[in-house]
Amino acid sequence: MCTSGTGTLVRPVRFVRPTSSVFVRAVGIAAGLGLLAVDPRTEPAWAAALAAVLAAALASTWRCNLRRLVAEVPAAGRLLPRAATALVVLAVGWPLLAGRLPATRDHALHYLRTHVLVHDLLPQGQLVGFSTRLGLGFGFGDDYPVLPYLWAASAHLGTFGAVDLRASYAFGL
Repeated sequence: MCTSGTGTLVRPVRFVRPTSSVFVRAVGIAAGLGLLAVDPRTEPAWAAALAAVLAAALASTWRCNLRRLVAEVPAAGRLLPRAATALVVLAVGWPLLAGRLPATRDHALHYLRTHVLVHDLLPQGQLVGFSTRLGLGFGFGDDYPVLPYLWAASAHLGTFGAVDLRASYAFGL
């Protein structure tokens, strides 16, 4: 229970379902942990976006204070949370939307596998086969399923090559 501005007890209003509230808190925890892993000097946009997500998750736990704020804000101002969420999604997803690949250890290998599938195997009519790349070669489709690579290449294949494979891979993530 919370007290209103006049001192009377009021019940907190739920803006989200309980499962959504747990989800928001989990996203806040993940953003906080991600903030520890991101260097703000090299990736300031990621650090700012993660900080915004963390702040939004913390704010969603303070329902009583939000209730008072929302009650005092006109209806047009209630779009602010949605606009802030869209801004955070755009800030976090901008590198992928711009076609920049994530800089992690696994993505180079998975991009190579997507490239092998699109340029070596699909022209031969195969989804699984042997590639002579990477030293003595490797069996494609034996250790990882093929469907995620098709998904990552779908924008490139669907536009008949108009979308670059790197951008298609980034969109597929």
